Amino acid sequence: SSSSSSSSSSSSSSGGGSGHPLLGIADPSGYTQSKVNSDASKMGVTAQVLTTFCDPGSGSWINYPSGSDPSTLQWSIAVGLISQQAATTMGQNLVANGHANADIRPLWEMNQNVSGFFSGWNETAFTQPAQYMSAFQAEVNGFRAAAGQHFTFDWDVNAQDGSQNQAQGRTQFDTYPGDSYVDSVGFDYYQGNTSDVT
Repeated sequence: SSSSSSSSSSSSSSGGGSGHPLLGIADPSGYTQSKVNSDASKMGVTAQVLTTFCDPGSGSWINYPSGSDPSTLQWSIAVGLISQQAATTMGQNLVANGHANADIRPLWEMNQNVSGFFSGWNETAFTQPAQYMSAFQAEVNGFRAAAGQHFTFDWDVNAQDGSQNQAQGRTQFDTYPGDSYVDSVGFDYYQGNTSDVT
């Protein structure tokens, strides 16, 4: 998050099919299965999900993952702004590498009017909620076009107090793209920050 000095975050989602929230831990020091298992062990829990991010600044990111990224954990992947065709290509690569059940977080933490990592799809890029919704829906449609996929899709907001980051007149929830495009709703909490999400 552009306004957070923290090096780690947690994402709470209502997905998982158990009726209980899943807790995903993002650790920038390493998005690998062994690292996730190590972090989970320190907290006395069993890891179920590997949370990772696809950097839109990387020219090869739609080819992610490669065969060198094995994991028996379910993947939760935050994906920035890509075209519908690129989403299909990425989806095909995920299926081919054994991640047909990945949980995709398109255009996450969009409820911010700040520069930085999220500015390609947040309120600075999409000044009207309908613009964001259209981009989210196109990305989901692209992923769904990948043969053999069983992806789920998480609409994920930044859980900080909206007065810190949002444009005047905007709310944390004005970009919700619709139930037919969303399987779960997630909130990203950062260390040292309070939240007005209830």
